[in-house]
Amino acid sequence: MLSNVKQSEEPSSEVWWEWRRLVNMNASELQRFLDSPEGKVAGLSRAEAKSKGIRSGRESAGWILKMLPCGRSYASAVRCWTPGMWGWARRQVAFIRRMRGVRGPLFDKEGNATRKHLALLVWGHDPQKPLREV
Repeated sequence: MLSNVKQSEEPSSEVWWEWRRLVNMNASELQRFLDSPEGKVAGLSRAEAKSKGIRSGRESAGWILKMLPCGRSYASAVRCWTPGMWGWARRQVAFIRRMRGVRGPLFDKEGNATRKHLALLVWGHDPQKPLREV
């Protein structure tokens, strides 16, 4: 189980495998979402997240964009991810797992993405795409 998230972590093949499987958006997809009108309002701002004592999805997205280029294989992640990146990978896995388990639709009756859908997207997981094969 990936609990007890620390500020930084040592490399872990379990964390990497789950991260690679669950973060199923590539860098251009994630950046395109963040730049979209929906993406600009998705997730809590750093100030909102800090006031609630949690990590910001927008901050997480920034880390994902830094981690994707060298996180394509476990060996490359071990070489270039910092301990802080390993900590973010663990948080991203925990958040995506938790949000995937939340009941509720991805779209409302008007066809707009729900808060659940937007939250998953800002954390690098497109719930309409299959999990990544690793």
